[in-house]
This record gives sequence, C-alpha cells and structure tokens, in this order.
Amino acid sequence: MPFNELATAREELVRRIGRTLADRSAGLAPSFFNRGWWAGTLLEWCMKDEAFKVRLFRFIDVLPSLRTDDQVARLVDEYFGGVGNLAAPLQWGLRAVAATRIGARLGAKSLRQ
Repeated sequence: MPFNELATAREELVRRIGRTLADRSAGLAPSFFNRGWWAGTLLEWCMKDEAFKVRLFRFIDVLPSLRTDDQVARLVDEYFGGVGNLAAPLQWGLRAVAATRIGARLGAKSLRQ
C-alpha cells in the first residue's frame, strides 16, 4: 500500500476512534463527589505554581521513606509551611494539617494512604 493511502487510512482510523470516544463520553461530567475529580483538581492547582510543584515532587520522593505520621507532619511543615500564593483550598488544607497535633496526624495518615 502506498504511503499516502496508508496515511489516509490511519487518519480515518484515528478519527473513527476519536468519534467513538466522544460519543461514549457525551454528557458525562466529573462529579463533585468523585474522588478522581478532586485528585485532578488538586493536581491542576498544584501544577500552576512552579515553586510549589518542585516542593511537591521532592515531598513525594521522600514520603515513602517515612514511617510515622509525626514524620510526615514535620515534612509537610518543612516543605510547605511558608508557601504563599497558592489556591485557597490548598492553603486551607496545609494550614489544617499543621494547625493541631490531631490535624497533623489525620492529614499525615491521609497523605500516606
């Protein structure tokens, strides 16, 4: 089969798959109560700030080596304690984690999971 015909056939296949995916997802919207929506939204907020993104990836790199909730809470405070200019929900979440010992433990447990 000549190259032009192969390229045309491939293009048609890609378009057909795209139409099928679009048809199957029509009318679907992420739900406020969907865990995936929250994860996607949180990642979107995190990726908007370059400095925060670097801290986040460093944090994620160290996280598996930590064994206790107290270690995680200290690391959160160390990496994110002085971060400004974040989306309001991120600022609220970071303050909630660090505000009290119970908040730090619950936040750390959630992060580790």
